[in-house]
Amino acid sequence: MRLHSIELEDEKKDKFVEDVKSAIKQGWYIHICKGDRIIIIFKDRSFEFAEHEKDRINEAQKYGESIGIHPAQLPSENLIRNPFG
Repeated sequence: MRLHSIELEDEKKDKFVEDVKSAIKQGWYIHICKGDRIIIIFKDRSFEFAEHEKDRINEAQKYGESIGIHPAQLPSENLIRNPFG
């Protein structure tokens, strides 16, 4: 596993998300965090939610499993507090 850190201006976030959705390999994901919010970006789909939105977290996890990502490798609410963990 390889982790990278980037800084992204708020006004460039939407374009970044769209670019990643079209470029990322199937079965992988990227996450970006700011404050208590996170965006999980998969091939052709993304999920944005806050730490307390358990239903959205579960939706992203189920989607990740449906495209072949092992459950242990999927994002959780802990990722928001510790994006590199």
